[in-house]
Order: sequence, then C-alpha cells, then structure tokens
Amino acid sequence: MTRSQKSELKKYVEISKDELRSGPGKPISLTWDMLVRMKAMLFEGQFQKTVYMYFNINKNTWDDWRRKGKEVQKQIQNKKKKLDKLNESERKYLYLDYLCYIGRSHAIEKHHNIVSRSASNDWKASKWFLEVFAKDDYGQKIEVDMNATITMEDLLEETED
Repeated sequence: MTRSQKSELKKYVEISKDELRSGPGKPISLTWDMLVRMKAMLFEGQFQKTVYMYFNINKNTWDDWRRKGKEVQKQIQNKKKKLDKLNESERKYLYLDYLCYIGRSHAIEKHHNIVSRSASNDWKASKWFLEVFAKDDYGQKIEVDMNATITMEDLLEETED
C-alpha cells in the first residue's frame, strides 16, 4: 500500500468514526450519496417524512441531524465557526438542514411554473401540490359560520337511541 493510499484510508476511517452515532442499535451515517438523492426528492416536492422513511432513517435520527445542522449554522452566523474549518459530519448536517429549508421553495417554484405554462394541459396535480404546500397563497378558502348548542341531556338521549 502506498503512502497516499494509507493516508486516504486513515482519513476515511476517521470520517467514518466521526459519522457513526453513539449508543446502541444499528449505526446510521449520513453520506454524500444519500444527500444527493435527498436533494432530488426534496426539490421534487417530497415530504421530509417520505424522504427519511425512504432511506429507513428513524425520525429521531432525522430530527437530530437537522438540529445539528441548525446548531452549525448558528455557530457560523455567530462567528464561532468558519465554514472552511468544519469537519465532514458538520458539513453534511449543515447541508441537510439547507436542503430541507430550501427544497420546499424549489418545489413550489417548479409547480407554480407548471401551472403558469399549462393552461391547456392537465395542471391539476400541480394545483393540488400548491394547495397543500403553500396553503396561505394557493389554498382554497372556505368560510363557515356554525353555531351549535349541545347539552348533556342531548348526548344522553342520543346514546339511548
């Protein structure tokens, strides 16, 4: 084995150790390959739940990775860390948090453009997407005015029938 191969192997082992979570159970590590595929899914408009379930990632692990990404971002903003000095895991957590934050905007933009271009084509699926993801801007508004008076006697009569 050459010196550069040994150095590369040592670096890989250190990164792998850093990526493994502590505690019992199957170690799960966030890889760049996973992040690339996650980006594609999130930018297409998949829900985060769908993404972490697709990769067989526990919700607590996903939330922990997101939390770590937010912490790294805050440290960078507060000038406690520099982007170019982050370790491999910190970069991955930061990138995952970025993907989750920006992915929704990309998906909304994509489907908004489809609706805009597709006046004569079938645009209903994109319309649904916008209604679900951007309810405030695209959701259907329904106003309901209801008044009801229910007493315990009414409930008792209903259960006796």
